Amino acid sequence: MKIANILKNSNHKRSQFNEENIQDFVEHIITHELPDKAPYFSIDAVRRRLAEQKLTYKPETVKSYLSRQRKAGKIFGAGRGWYSAISQPYQLDTTPVEKLVSELGKAFPLLDFACWSTEQLNEMLRHQIAKHVQFAYVERDAIDSVAEHLRDQGRQAHANPGKQEIQRSFRVEENTVVILPLTSETPQQNGTASFEKILIDVLADAAKLSLLDEEEFLNGAQEIIAAYRVDMAVLTRYATRRKTDVSKLLKG
Repeated sequence: MKIANILKNSNHKRSQFNEENIQDFVEHIITHELPDKAPYFSIDAVRRRLAEQKLTYKPETVKSYLSRQRKAGKIFGAGRGWYSAISQPYQLDTTPVEKLVSELGKAFPLLDFACWSTEQLNEMLRHQIAKHVQFAYVERDAIDSVAEHLRDQGRQAHANPGKQEIQRSFRVEENTVVILPLTSETPQQNGTASFEKILIDVLADAAKLSLLDEEEFLNGAQEIIAAYRVDMAVLTRYATRRKTDVSKLLKG
């Protein structure tokens, strides 16, 4: 009996599922049920679906079937424990921060940092930002030193501005850089922030500076997340570390 027929039969019994049926059921879950509900799904979601049927299976069964479907090109990895039917990963344009990353790397060769720019958000905003702001996340005890160095280089550097400073004196000018404390395990590569980090940082930091319309950003971000594959494990973990509500980005 095909798995679709078993599932349609509300009176089906657990005994109707054998090892082959379970494999078919897992394939049905990961290629039809879950992708039809959302662009991403977790291995735990697959296990919960099997648990609903009160099925008995070997612990390695689900992971093994998921691996087979990945090799067959039916699903794709979206971070540890996450999968998606979206084949093409999102390619972040890092050009807007290459100069800043290079500059900080030369001036502070032992410093951990991660940079991004509001210019990298252009693809998801209907109304383009007139003057862009760069963000440099650095180790907390180096914030003032980095800000001083950037000012010496002619940049308008703001060292971890608080609410009062933002209201009183923060203005977006040419070469504006905001220096903020780096969160441990920040997703970045060679000093350049990952797309997942940028998404969370916009909600946690950029929104406070009134740099963009949050609703417009969320709509654009949701469209990209639904069209291009991102690392859901990184996104959700970093959101937790920043104590930021990731559900805003994951509509549906």
